[in-house]
Amino acid sequence: MFKALFPGTERGQWSNTHGQHRLPKEYIDLPNNSWKWLWDWKVDMNGDLDEDGWQVKKCTHTHTHKKKRRRIRILNCLWM
Repeated sequence: MFKALFPGTERGQWSNTHGQHRLPKEYIDLPNNSWKWLWDWKVDMNGDLDEDGWQVKKCTHTHTHKKKRRRIRILNCLWM
């Protein structure tokens, strides 16, 4: 899921990887009853990020900096 901080160029505030299903993160459901969440939402610290998990982008045409970060939550299949 992604939190948008790049208006006009980014996906919805909370969405899937295709930018669809714009819902609050609390409404992201499990696929079915065969799954469970292993933990609550965490900041994804993979990639070129600062110490708090933010990716910073410099906008050359506006001379501003924009930030975004990605949160993840892992699920586990109960029947495996």
